Amino acid sequence: MATETPAPAPSIRRLPQPPLAPRPARMQPRPLHPEMAAEHDRFVAMLPELMKSVPGKYVALRDGQVLAVADDEVSALTAAHRLRPGVMILALLVTDQPIPVERLPILRPAERRAE
Repeated sequence: MATETPAPAPSIRRLPQPPLAPRPARMQPRPLHPEMAAEHDRFVAMLPELMKSVPGKYVALRDGQVLAVADDEVSALTAAHRLRPGVMILALLVTDQPIPVERLPILRPAERRAE
């Protein structure tokens, strides 16, 4: 009686994967609130002038006017709210470089090891 040899298992053929494209850096997002969106548009129009005078600083804007300039966003907003309390104020970084996207780590439960 002849023994039959089992047929080889079909091999899994993997298709070549294209290299991952780098994620595009993005500029500061445009706010959704209509007043702040209009303020953002004014900021973009003022950006070349601001780059000459205060690059790398945060500016607080309202009605197309620079209310405060500071090294950090909180200081700019605080100074602007002292001048115009109770109104919405937009504070943005004066830069021509894209703002890096902040990413949060994905937390996964640890796997139990066999003891």
